[in-house]
Amino acid sequence: MVSYAHELNKRILNSQVEEKNFKELRRGQARELKQKQVVTKAAAIKDEAGKARTQRTRKSNLKIEQHEKRNFIKEFDDRLKLLTTEHIQAQAQELERKQTLVRVEQERYETMKGKGLMVSHGTATPHS
Repeated sequence: MVSYAHELNKRILNSQVEEKNFKELRRGQARELKQKQVVTKAAAIKDEAGKARTQRTRKSNLKIEQHEKRNFIKEFDDRLKLLTTEHIQAQAQELERKQTLVRVEQERYETMKGKGLMVSHGTATPHS
């Protein structure tokens, strides 16, 4: 009987050791799971921060591009207005120059006609 009791005690101790080992394994798994969750959460937070930074950078770049585009278009429009104004002024000056030439020729013609000098076409000789 002693050996049966001894065997029983041995089995009880072995089962207690196994139970203790099993509980340690479970605690180890729980620690590993918790550590993995912490690492995963930290990585997710870091990833979100990176995404937010990237988004802010994109928005900033877009604003800069839009501002530069508006400035370019404004400068282009201003330059176009200036060139148009200069062109209109040049045309007006050319028209005035031509009108002055015509007026001078008409006055010369009228003066010669008034003096009785008729000029033949293309020459400055009196007409007979």
